[in-house]
Amino acid sequence: MVESYSPGVKYREPLLLFRSDGKRLRNVTAEAGPAFARGLTARGLAVGDFDNDGRLDVLVSNNGGPPLLLRNRAGEPNHWLGLHLVGTRCNRDAIGARITWSVGPESGAFSLVERRPRGRLAAMRSDFGIMSLT
Repeated sequence: MVESYSPGVKYREPLLLFRSDGKRLRNVTAEAGPAFARGLTARGLAVGDFDNDGRLDVLVSNNGGPPLLLRNRAGEPNHWLGLHLVGTRCNRDAIGARITWSVGPESGAFSLVERRPRGRLAAMRSDFGIMSLT
C-alpha cells in the first residue's frame, strides 16, 4: 500500500549494515549474508549480548512478523566483562553510577544513564570488551 502512494518508498526494505574504519562508515551490507538481502518490515532493534559470548548481537523487530536475531560471529572471541549494577533504596537501577576500569595500559570510565527509550524496557547490563588484555 505504501508503494502506491510513493513509488520510491517500499514497505518492506532490506536491512543495512555499516562498518567504521575509525574515520568513516562503510556500507558492508552486500557482505553481511542472506538476512540483509531480503525486504523486512523492520522498525526497531535491540542490541545486547544475547548468547553471553562477549559479542554484541542485534534483535530486529518486524511489524506483523517474528523478530530476527542477528548473532555476531565476527572476529575471534576476546575477553569481556558484563556488569549489572543494583542501587540501594530509591535508585534500584543505579542510574548515575560511575564505572571505571583499567586493564594493563588501557582504561576507561563512564556513567550509567537511563536506557528505556519511549517507555520500553531495556537490559541494564553494561558490557565491556577488554580484548585479549587479560
